[in-house]
Amino acid sequence: MLLISALLGYGVGEYRFWHTPAPTEQLGALHLVERAPASGGGNIGEAITAHLTRLVEEKKLEQVEGWEVECQGAKCRVTYTIKLVNQKEPQVAVWEVDLENRKISPQNGWAIDLTR
Repeated sequence: MLLISALLGYGVGEYRFWHTPAPTEQLGALHLVERAPASGGGNIGEAITAHLTRLVEEKKLEQVEGWEVECQGAKCRVTYTIKLVNQKEPQVAVWEVDLENRKISPQNGWAIDLTR
């Protein structure tokens, strides 16, 4: 039941994100991060989905806040946030994105672990 609830919540969040018009810069930054190569193979979007699946199976996932993108011109900050059971602080991955050069730069531990 928890697995179904978590995946449903993730799906609703993804639906809301993809069906809400976003500025070109924000969408471009998100695509660069999601499609960037992941350290474990595949891309970062796939790595996050696999991580969420493991957490749900282990009953450690409380909430998925998902993606957030903030841009100032061609410089963007992309974050992905989840809340784990019995943890006060959420788990957050943060990347800085340079749209002009199409480069992403992981900014914290989880983002570094995810990014090749």
